[in-house]
Amino acid sequence: MKALMIGALCVSLLGPTAARAASTGTGTASPIPAMRKALAGATRYQLALSQGAIADVPPTQSTATVLGTGKAAQVYLAIVFTAKGKTIRAQEYVAGAKVCRRLGTTGRFSCAHSPSEAAKVTQGLDPTALLIRPGVAVTFAAVPRKIVGDHKCDGYGVVSRFNTGETSTSLLYVAHGSSLPCELDGTIRLTLSETDRNGTRAKVQTAPLRIVWSHFGDPSLIIPAIPTR
Repeated sequence: MKALMIGALCVSLLGPTAARAASTGTGTASPIPAMRKALAGATRYQLALSQGAIADVPPTQSTATVLGTGKAAQVYLAIVFTAKGKTIRAQEYVAGAKVCRRLGTTGRFSCAHSPSEAAKVTQGLDPTALLIRPGVAVTFAAVPRKIVGDHKCDGYGVVSRFNTGETSTSLLYVAHGSSLPCELDGTIRLTLSETDRNGTRAKVQTAPLRIVWSHFGDPSLIIPAIPTR
């Protein structure tokens, strides 16, 4: 069942580590308020998520389809990863506090009422929740614009300073005019505990993470039927 957690993992562990970004200025106004407002009105869109290998989770590609907003949102994740030379597919569906998972592409989903797991997915797909968190001071600096899909997107170098003293950087691209998110390039961070004869110590692993948003307002986006037990 660990494989089915990849969708939640890759969108919830953006943390204090180094992802390089070349800034062209400092003190740029935060794009977050406008992006948050734009996302609040987005009733359907899609995300492509790519993460590198971390711990015992292999490199993973996921596509998330989001329909609705807020507590009424439905999220469908199609996940692809490789294990022992074999390509494995899985799906995850979230609606409210209901979380359904299936390994493979046929058969029924196993569902459970899990507000915490549902929150990891729905909040993790929101770039404002990934970047703006308690105990984190965030500054933005303008970087060159970039074309993402069919959109001209303003670039921001993001520096996050944690109350632990750690610092992380990432790149955020926001659609010029609409303020909808285009792309987020950063890293994920996972702290593991290792125990040997000298005691227990923390070991940090990191991996690249990229999220690309698209298909805002596309009426052809649908969530397939979710057969359950």
